[in-house]
Amino acid sequence: FWASWCGPCMQTMPLVEEAMAEFDPEQVQLISVNLEETAQQVKSVLDRHQLDLTVALDIDGTTARKYQANAIPQLVIVDKNGKIARLYVGGGSGVVEQLKQALLDLLGADS
Repeated sequence: FWASWCGPCMQTMPLVEEAMAEFDPEQVQLISVNLEETAQQVKSVLDRHQLDLTVALDIDGTTARKYQANAIPQLVIVDKNGKIARLYVGGGSGVVEQLKQALLDLLGADS
């Protein structure tokens, strides 16, 4: 979950994109959920920062409420059954490393 006006979000997004490239897209999918911005605003930000992300628009905050996104940036891992497996609030490389490890743990549990 992110917004263009959130500095930590904009710093973390390229790190998350890079980390996700290490995983098989058949096993792990990244869906970036933007809060309260238009498609045009989001496209402009992604182009400016050279990010190639799948983005879901959450104009009214419904998705944020469903996934307990009370602060941003927030990373939510949803398991194959649609349940929240992990939730991380905050940004930076430390959170991204935790995300990667959690994904490896979950993928290992599925083997």
